[in-house]
Amino acid sequence: FIQSQIQEIIGDALTYWVKPENFALEFFVIKWPEEEFLSETFIVGENFLLNFDQAAFPVYFNGFQVNRDGCVVARGIDSSGIIRNSRRRLQNQEVIPARQSNWAHVPLGRILEPFGYDAYLELVELTKAWQKDIFHTEIIDKVNLVHELQWYMENKRIITSKNLL
Repeated sequence: FIQSQIQEIIGDALTYWVKPENFALEFFVIKWPEEEFLSETFIVGENFLLNFDQAAFPVYFNGFQVNRDGCVVARGIDSSGIIRNSRRRLQNQEVIPARQSNWAHVPLGRILEPFGYDAYLELVELTKAWQKDIFHTEIIDKVNLVHELQWYMENKRIITSKNLL
């Protein structure tokens, strides 16, 4: 629903929207697209996941944001700090990228080209309207290590999964 509202505001500006069946909370990134594929990176990620002894936890969503690079994400609130703390622990591993997101989020898509100033102002108002209330709570009870072969989970391989306690 957010995606269609944004598209309506920005009109014909080129976009790429994540299909709803591909929505996923980004827990941490173990390899960015521009980085070389290293098998030890996935081994570190898999070991971390398999040893992740954590109870299921909630993430609350209130609205969305559009980043400078055009990335559109659903804003998550990790009130337990589990995601943030896990990212910090993983960043201590030499093969894990230091660059990590600072918030819980679900990628929704990307705006790929500029759009007008009036549309920008309208988009700002839409973000404010969506951020007023919690509109969804998701209980995170399973974590997957995913090798994403194409943008936004279009082509992926699940390496391992862990059900949370």
